[in-house]
Amino acid sequence: MRIKMVEALAFGPFVEQSLELAPGMTVIWGTNEAGKSSWRAAIELGICGMRRARGRRAKADELIARRHQPWTGSSWRVRTLVELDNGQ
Repeated sequence: MRIKMVEALAFGPFVEQSLELAPGMTVIWGTNEAGKSSWRAAIELGICGMRRARGRRAKADELIARRHQPWTGSSWRVRTLVELDNGQ
């Protein structure tokens, strides 16, 4: 599996931003507060999602929710494009 692109439509500081990842390895770098951790979290949540359950969220999920809640608006939107080994 290869992650080709992640779109942060409403995620943390990002509104309708996209990040294309090169074949092989992509390095995301920048100054403090440039959004590196937000891109990493958007990729993770775009692939794995967040567990939905009744009751209170787990502490780790609550931390992610607080840290990466969209700065404007209220609903999260992340889209990830992956390519499987068989080309799909």
